[in-house]
Amino acid sequence: MVAQALELARKPHVVIATPGRLADHLRSSNTFSLKKLKFLVLDEADRLLEQECTDFTEDLEVILGAVPARRQTLLFSATLTNTLNELKSLAMNKPFFWEALSEVRTVDELDQRYLLVPETVKDAYLVHLIQTFQDEHEDWSIIVFTKTCK
Repeated sequence: MVAQALELARKPHVVIATPGRLADHLRSSNTFSLKKLKFLVLDEADRLLEQECTDFTEDLEVILGAVPARRQTLLFSATLTNTLNELKSLAMNKPFFWEALSEVRTVDELDQRYLLVPETVKDAYLVHLIQTFQDEHEDWSIIVFTKTCK
């Protein structure tokens, strides 16, 4: 975290961070400022705004308290939740809203799987699956999406 704080003190033009890590830096350091920020980009906005994600809510409050009121905020989400719809309707300025509508959302070659695994063995099972997959398909790639908000 010290190395990141030193980089932030150098006033970078672009900062990419999780809300938690950025909020930690804002809480623990006075070596950088977001007062000149022009664009705030939030990915996975639906997850950040979920009611049960109190950690994210607290982190967002810290971040929003550190950025100027006059900025452009961009929210990205793969899913359109009721919360995002409400946020869109509450926006002070008329927001630009774009939604990609498509009957097919993935390419034919994409292999998607969903497994129900007991909580006690899920990490070990995931490691086993990845190792087995890599042994069988050395030149393929894997992306694993997990829920991290607790």
